[in-house]
Amino acid sequence: MLALLLIALLTTLTLRLIGIVRVERHDSGAYAAHTRLDAVLHAGLHLATTVLRVDRRLGPADTLTDPWARLSGQDLHALLEYGEARLEIGDLSGRLQVNALVAQDTRATNRARRERLQREAWLRLLVSGRFGPLSEDEALALIEALADWIDTDDSPRPGGAESSWYQGQGGGYACRNGPVTSLEELLLIRGMTRGLLFGDSAHPGLADFITVTGQDGRVNINTAPPEVLLALGASNGQTADMVAFRAREANRKQIEQPDWPRRQLNISLPPEMLTTASDSFFLRIEAVDGIFRRYGEAVLQREKSGQCRVLSWYLR
Repeated sequence: MLALLLIALLTTLTLRLIGIVRVERHDSGAYAAHTRLDAVLHAGLHLATTVLRVDRRLGPADTLTDPWARLSGQDLHALLEYGEARLEIGDLSGRLQVNALVAQDTRATNRARRERLQREAWLRLLVSGRFGPLSEDEALALIEALADWIDTDDSPRPGGAESSWYQGQGGGYACRNGPVTSLEELLLIRGMTRGLLFGDSAHPGLADFITVTGQDGRVNINTAPPEVLLALGASNGQTADMVAFRAREANRKQIEQPDWPRRQLNISLPPEMLTTASDSFFLRIEAVDGIFRRYGEAVLQREKSGQCRVLSWYLR
């Protein structure tokens, strides 16, 4: 089914690209090359949203063996007379949600439990050693500052920061008092550094394991990286077992429900934080033609109907 879908898509997209190239055949080499490469990037975006839409029809659960996870630049080579393309779709639903640090439940008991579970997960991630030396006190202060940035009041939490703190530091800005909308926005928050967020030569960045999409606090355990499974409370051994179990094609049916770690491996994780369905994805695509190179990055939101919305689309 996926092969037929790709053939149909690439035939349509190739015809569109040929039309664009004919229009630009008299233009300068650089301009024409960039036009061709931009067409390839847009073709990749169209391909990604279509495959995600079709994938939803196959069932609500998402795994790393699904068609969307297998797309690559090879699927775009028919559009390139020369050069190469690289394409990657990643699941943002397999990450910790920044905005879930402030729960949306109306019942106080539910809200308190969800926020506690989120803080515990963030603390495990931050002090894991993956991001360099970060003490528990520093991690807790950062978590509180993140929550203060998101919540709607002006009362700072212990170790956190509200608008008065930022304005007192000469920053000249106030807390958003609402959901974070981009990873770069996190750099405005007390305790967050560029090295911690985006990494350096010795450490990965926190940005690889968190997302600003979603607020329900649920993580797709079928696609979450090992670091996130550890943050959810799994031990090293349990994490290795989960990663191995979900990778087997024969286990596809067994991992459709979010309680599969308990049923299949006797691993208990907080049920409020688990899901096996994904609705947020990132797309990274690069097209190269000789000395010319273009790059595109998108955030995609897939609705329950399967339709995909492009939340952001960045070209350079």
